[in-house]
Amino acid sequence: MTDFAPTSVILYVTDVEASTTFYRQALNKEPIETFDDFAVFALTEDVTIGLQTRDQIDPAATGTPGSVELSMSYATHDDVDQPLSDRLV
Repeated sequence: MTDFAPTSVILYVTDVEASTTFYRQALNKEPIETFDDFAVFALTEDVTIGLQTRDQIDPAATGTPGSVELSMSYATHDDVDQPLSDRLV
């Protein structure tokens, strides 16, 4: 089984441009990619933080303000299911 570790964290934001300005200063680095409703910063070689306009998420985000999304880009379905398999009945 591979390590079950997120490769990116997506923050749902109201204003990507304002959030990009904030994280540019907080992280002291430039985003590695920017789009109208999305920006990406590299935290490490293997982990990124994304800023996505909340009302542009499809399917629509249902969490409360401040919600995030963890992405495990290299995990398989079995990797994700394994830690929970003993709880599934």
